[in-house]
Amino acid sequence: MALAEALRRDLTLPAFAAPMFLVSGTDLAIECCRAGIIGSLTRNHCRDIEELGEQLRTVRDALDRHAETLPERSIGPLSVNISPTFSQEEFREHLDLCRRHGVAIIVTSVGDPTVNAPLVQEYGMLHFHDATTLRFAEKAAAAGADGIVCIGAGGGGHAGMISHFAFVPK
Repeated sequence: MALAEALRRDLTLPAFAAPMFLVSGTDLAIECCRAGIIGSLTRNHCRDIEELGEQLRTVRDALDRHAETLPERSIGPLSVNISPTFSQEEFREHLDLCRRHGVAIIVTSVGDPTVNAPLVQEYGMLHFHDATTLRFAEKAAAAGADGIVCIGAGGGGHAGMISHFAFVPK
C-alpha cells in the first residue's frame, strides 16, 4: 500500500495522461510527470523492447535532471501500457525493464487481470486495467487490480459501451 499512498501524496492533480497509441511519447510523458500528474508511454508503438528501453531512459534522465534543478516540485509517476500478448517470459522482461527505470504503474488493456495483477505487483508496481463494461471492471476489481481505467463511449475511438458519466460512478 506504500506505493499507492506515495502516488496520492505526490500528485499535484489526480489526473492520468492516457497511454494513447501513436500519440503518447517521451515529450508528453516528461511534461505530464513534470506537471505532477501521471505520464505514460505505450509499448504498442515501439518496434521492440530495446526501443521501449530507449524511451524509458529518455524520460528517466529528463525527470532526474528536473528533480535536481527543482527539488521542491513533485514529479508525477510514470506509467507504461503493455498489452500482455507476449509470452509470460517476455512480459516479465518488460516488467523488469520498467521497474529498473522507475515506472510506478503498468496499465493492461487485454488479458486476464487475475494473472496480470499479481505479476505486476510482484515487480513492485501498481496494476491498472482497462475496462469497457461494468462486468470487466468488476473482474479487474475482483482480481486485485490497483486501479481501473474506465473506457467509456466516445473515449478516443475505444470500445466503451456507456458514457463515462454513468460508468465512473458505478
